[in-house]
Formats: sequence, structure tokens, C-alpha cells
Amino acid sequence: MTLREELKQNVSLIPDNGVFYQADLAKQNDFEQMYLSLRQKENRLYTDEIVKSLPNIPADHALGREWKIRRISAGKLISYLKGTPLSGRILEVGCGNGWLANKMASELSADVLALDVNETEILQGARIFSSERLSFVYGDIFSINLNTIRFHCIVLPSSIQYFRNIQPLIKHLLQLLSPRGEIHILDSPLYSSNRAVISAKKRSVEHFTRLGHRDMARFYFHHTMEEIGIFKYKILENPNSIVSVIKRRIFKASHPAFPWIVIKAD
Repeated sequence: MTLREELKQNVSLIPDNGVFYQADLAKQNDFEQMYLSLRQKENRLYTDEIVKSLPNIPADHALGREWKIRRISAGKLISYLKGTPLSGRILEVGCGNGWLANKMASELSADVLALDVNETEILQGARIFSSERLSFVYGDIFSINLNTIRFHCIVLPSSIQYFRNIQPLIKHLLQLLSPRGEIHILDSPLYSSNRAVISAKKRSVEHFTRLGHRDMARFYFHHTMEEIGIFKYKILENPNSIVSVIKRRIFKASHPAFPWIVIKAD
């Protein structure tokens, strides 16, 4: 049975407009409204035409350099997953408009569940990316009932900063993995010390205040490498390594700015 067929049989999910909705989850939430307003001011809400081409984006776009880095990290992730059992069933937590989920579904021939609590962008993704291998779900990762579905790989791309505590999150996700499955954290900051966190929090508050969304700081969190230290993990990409620093500073090469972390199931 395919992942899509299992989702259709799940009575706790309601299909509508190409999205499976968690039946017991309210559609409106304070986070989503504030998040979307902020993304609008940051030029992060894109037209359907641009979303279709992501992670490629016009060179003159204000976020062009950022998307160049996202393209590199996505390419490395897909290259890693190709030819491994991990590309069977994939869960993406915090999929947004679904560009990465679509890329994984098409390039890996994998069944991908793309989950988010951002209805506006998830509806856009469902409208643009039509595939039997890609299923969009509007739901809360902690409370959604996925029955017995287990995943070979769970991807957290640029999303851990929206979870207050990542240790309960990772512990929960580990329960959704199949044997020898992996959790991949990428494109998200993980700080080396509490002092670095304090500085980062200050910068975030200043950024949100400048855009008129100081309250967004209530939903944006800063985590350290120490927090994942209780898990069996490996660093696949270290932006602070000598090689990475040389590429950025001397050769001016675009390089992922954040660590790529893999946490393995026991």
C-alpha cells in the first residue's frame, strides 16, 4: 500500500483541496498569521511561478544568495539519500510551500509526506506540485495520528527554530522512524554556547522589531549543539570547519551556513 493510500484510510485526516487536514486541529492559529505577515515583509511569499522553480530563483531577487545556499544543501541531501533505503518513505516537518518535498519525491522516486501548520503555503504547494508520491498534510507533529506509518527518513529543513524544545521533538520523531532510519536537520542555526544564543536572541528581537513584529520572538527559538548531545548524532556538514571557512572567505564560494546533522534511530 502506498503512503497516499494509507493517508486516505486514516479517519483522523480529512482530505480537502489536495491537503489532508488533521481533523482535531483548528485551522487558524496565532503563529500562522504572524508568520505569514512577517514572511510577506521579508519577501518570502512567492508567486506560483517562482515556487515551481525553487530552489532556483531569479539572480536579481533579494534572497538570491540565500536560495543558492539552499539549493546546495538540498542537492547534498538528495545525493546522500540516493541509492539508500532511506529514500523509501520521507517525512518533511515544516514543509512550507513544499518545494523540497517535491524535489525529494521526484528525484528520489520516494513517497513523501510534507507536513506544516502553515495552511496558506501548504495549499499553494498542493496546488502547484501534483504527484501521487507527494502528500501534503496540515497538522501538528506532536498530536497528529499517523497510525502505524513509519518513515525511513525525517527531514527538518530550516524549521527547528520554530520549536521551543527540540529534545522532546526529536524523541517523538525517533518513534516515527523505521529501523535504522535517520533524522536530518539542515538549514537551521545551532549555536555553540549559551553566550552565542544570547547574542542571537538579541539580533532576532531587533530584526522582528524593525519589521513591526516584535511578538514573533515568542515563536522563534535558539538552540545549541549541546541540546542534541543526548542523541546518537553525526555532523555531515560543519560550516565552521577549515575547508568551509576557506571556501567562503578565500574562494567566495557559496556554502551551507548551518550544520547538517544526522540523528540515527537506535
